[in-house]
Amino acid sequence: MKINIKKSDCFFKVDEKNRKVVCVYTADPELAINYIHSFNRERGIPTYIPANDGMYLPWHTVGIAKCAEGDTWDEELGRDIAFAKMKAKFGRNFFKAMEVYFKFHDKNFDDLEDSINSIGYAWRKGLCTRTDRINKRLQELNKE
Repeated sequence: MKINIKKSDCFFKVDEKNRKVVCVYTADPELAINYIHSFNRERGIPTYIPANDGMYLPWHTVGIAKCAEGDTWDEELGRDIAFAKMKAKFGRNFFKAMEVYFKFHDKNFDDLEDSINSIGYAWRKGLCTRTDRINKRLQELNKE
């Protein structure tokens, strides 16, 4: 999935006095969710993302372009440079956040799979003591 950020999605602050342009991009939380869904869909993995899963995204990303001494001030060039810096920073941070997300959930899915397998083994071997306790209690209630 390609992440497409347009200049129109960004806020620019131009400081002509200090010869600086700041580009600020605020990410939409849906961006991460859509990325995760498309990543898993390509691999045939079902996806469940709880509402409070805490997508740790770089929500606000800033790119700054400063004009060096002796250079000619050009606002459009400053906007382009600030935008390019912001995109590069956002890309690095976004994919780092996705890597952390997938590592965390891979470990949890492995733990869940181990739990399910051990419960299945206990069922097959008749080792489910909790079920036995429930059945005994139901029998006691039926006798009363």
